[in-house]
Amino acid sequence: TTCALGQYAAAAGSAACSLCELGRYMAQFDGEEEEDPRTRHDEPDDCEPCAAGLVSTDDRTTCEVCAPGQQVSTDGMSCDPCPLGYFANGIRITKCTACDEGEYASERGSAACQPCSGERWTSGK
Repeated sequence: TTCALGQYAAAAGSAACSLCELGRYMAQFDGEEEEDPRTRHDEPDDCEPCAAGLVSTDDRTTCEVCAPGQQVSTDGMSCDPCPLGYFANGIRITKCTACDEGEYASERGSAACQPCSGERWTSGK
């Protein structure tokens, strides 16, 4: 079976192809068909794991970073928005950071914390 990149043959001799699992990808040729962007991979282990801080794309042909305001999920499979009171201001963030004392993040997925105004105050971490 010849499957597109990001996929592998579900079973030897099978005509069905399966996507690599979440958190894994396949972007390389197997060397047998250099001019054909397809592979003959035939098992899930042919899919490579994404590096720490990265998640696989929907087509499983590469891995990508999570956007600011997101962290890699605990299972490493997807990007999750930071919870209230936390932020992520960079990329490849594996865990959002709690806002400091006197700051807040009132929306999920915040890329920064805001200072409290007037008489309001938070205890922070």
